[in-house]
Amino acid sequence: MTKTLGTVLSTAESLARGDVHAAWLAGQQHKVGAALNGCAARTIGGETRYYKTATRYAVVSRGMQVRWFEVRADGDYPARA
Repeated sequence: MTKTLGTVLSTAESLARGDVHAAWLAGQQHKVGAALNGCAARTIGGETRYYKTATRYAVVSRGMQVRWFEVRADGDYPARA
């Protein structure tokens, strides 16, 4: 008799574990961002940005890497640290 693969459905327990992990990760990102000297945290579109100047900000990736961006008239662009 052949078995079908079926589906993997989330359980209340797995969803709760995911929420705990996401909260821990956000806390770690906040710690890294808070250590950036002279930067003010702002949340824009659900993303926390750490502004050094009005046109230069950093974000902390899920891998805890700080990535800098520069705001220009035609958009935001990656910038060197």
